[in-house]
Amino acid sequence: MEVSLRLSVRTSLKDARSIYVSLKPDNEYPGPHLQIYDYIIEEGESGVYVLEVKCSSSSTCLRSVRGAIDEVLSLINLLVKMDGLLG
Repeated sequence: MEVSLRLSVRTSLKDARSIYVSLKPDNEYPGPHLQIYDYIIEEGESGVYVLEVKCSSSSTCLRSVRGAIDEVLSLINLLVKMDGLLG
């Protein structure tokens, strides 16, 4: 089994940088079966936070992909709440 996930979050450049700095992808299973990358694409005042997870071992895929998605969604939820309070 091979799973590849690419999650992109388009937001302000400041928030994209906050996500990048705050989120440290947890690569519990380093090696050829699991690869986790994250980076920012700058587009003027906007930014895109990108998280990529690739795995080829069924024993690590579900847990790793679910964990990565949960971390990103939790951080986005926090940013949305902060934006609502400040905006």
